[in-house]
Amino acid sequence: RISHHGAAGYIAEIADKIVLDHPLEAWEIISEILVSKPEDRRTVIHWLADTGFEDMPKPSAANYLQAEVVLRWIKEDPEQRQWLILEILPKTLDQETGGRLTCLFIEEFCDDDRMANSLFGHFYTGGWTGPASDYLSRKRDAARRWLSEISSVKIQSWLGKYIDYLNSLIEDAKIREEREF
Repeated sequence: RISHHGAAGYIAEIADKIVLDHPLEAWEIISEILVSKPEDRRTVIHWLADTGFEDMPKPSAANYLQAEVVLRWIKEDPEQRQWLILEILPKTLDQETGGRLTCLFIEEFCDDDRMANSLFGHFYTGGWTGPASDYLSRKRDAARRWLSEISSVKIQSWLGKYIDYLNSLIEDAKIREEREF
């Protein structure tokens, strides 16, 4: 099993290195598992997903994949494959840290409200310490920064909705936190 934890972490490091050195060949194997080996699919998705805590993220091997190649693969069967790839998408729009794939995904598939909302949830998940409202505010700050940096109308539209979603979550979190005192 590929995991970033315990003894299996070594296997994940080797797998990451293979993807870094041979992204096209690695994607051929990864994509084949995603579509034809449901018994192994969850393991591969878990391996390729971002892990770690907010202050100590562990970028995934998905950052090394060629975004355009992955997008072409999704377009071959978008109804199934966009859902397979959702959990693998880097939780960033920063081009230097793997955000290219996520940006291309938003451009292509987030006109659909169901997919756009699912991506909100994907970006929300993760580990953090401290109040939820602070964590969500940091997420919102990053989204605002991306909004100022990205010129794509589709991505800006998605970011506007994502920021609204975060605003709602922040308000709810603040109410819960105030009640805890």
